[in-house]
Amino acid sequence: TVNFETVSGGVRCMINEIVFVVGNGGNANPPADGGEGDEGGEDVEVPATLAEQLAAAAQLENDTYLPYESTITGVITNDPQASSYNAGQYRFEVSDGTNTVTCYYVPVTGGTPKKGDTVTVTGKLTAYNGSAQFDDTAAATWVSAAPDEGGDEGGEDVGGGEATGAQIVFDFGANGSGHNDGSDLGASKTYTVDGYSLALTLTKVYGPAYDAAGNSCIKLGTSSKTGALSFTVADDVTSVVIKVAKYKSNTTKISVNGTAYTLTKNSNDGEYDEITVDTSSVKTVNFETVSGGVRCMINEIVFVIG
Repeated sequence: TVNFETVSGGVRCMINEIVFVVGNGGNANPPADGGEGDEGGEDVEVPATLAEQLAAAAQLENDTYLPYESTITGVITNDPQASSYNAGQYRFEVSDGTNTVTCYYVPVTGGTPKKGDTVTVTGKLTAYNGSAQFDDTAAATWVSAAPDEGGDEGGEDVGGGEATGAQIVFDFGANGSGHNDGSDLGASKTYTVDGYSLALTLTKVYGPAYDAAGNSCIKLGTSSKTGALSFTVADDVTSVVIKVAKYKSNTTKISVNGTAYTLTKNSNDGEYDEITVDTSSVKTVNFETVSGGVRCMINEIVFVIG
């Protein structure tokens, strides 16, 4: 029992918090893995199947974690997207034939992951908007390469060692939280992924910025000045996909290589229009907002290898 009082008339105080410290058999802190500790700590019930663990994780708030680790060994079902911010981290989907889990920029060791490769991922599951996933606090180990389906006969190698149709995804940093405009990136900025470079020439471009959902972006333009960027792609890049949204809910018009677009998605929702630019012959991309006071946010620029 705790009895608390001020001790004389006219004396007041303010209480900010009352904290219960829970004992754990003499341990100062409960074990991080949710285990028993030395004595007396309450066991964490771990669901028997990965499917149950994924269902439990899907109920979490964003950026919170299950109190135990989960593991999946399976096949990568899409083309992994390397982070342009942290080397060795990739975004991909992995399936064991029963369960499919999103791995959001998980560090991978033992090899460079490709579609069809087998990996083992271990970590505490988290959630993003109701979907269970592993994030960069987990760890993946490359197990084996995809079976060779091409035989001995096949097409020529393309630049960068990537197969035809592969995608090289450039993002603009780790995700954050809440809408943020970032700071001026200056006259140029270069990002590198898997041997490909996105060398940007910039005018009024800001980063790292975040949309309302916390997705990393770059922002073009200010309330009074237009923004622009340009870049040149390698010979084997046959098209470029730009994922772009209008700034908040403002009406936004842009121009890409002289073609005008009116954007429909907005950064308040964390959703993006996708503009595909044919670079099979013209290798330079010029992107700009087209009138003063018009701003936009770019979430990713993707090189498609021909």
